[in-house]
Amino acid sequence: VLRSHLTWMDFLINAAASHENWLPARDEESMLKEAAIMHWYRDTL
Repeated sequence: VLRSHLTWMDFLINAAASHENWLPARDEESMLKEAAIMHWYRDTL
């Protein structure tokens, strides 16, 4: 690993280790998925 990649690797390791903090809760997941689909296809519907 190059020295310039150390910050990136540190970020990825910390993000993977704390995935509970950035993943949505089960009860929010379906609402967020529906909102994302509506946002993605807003110009085509």
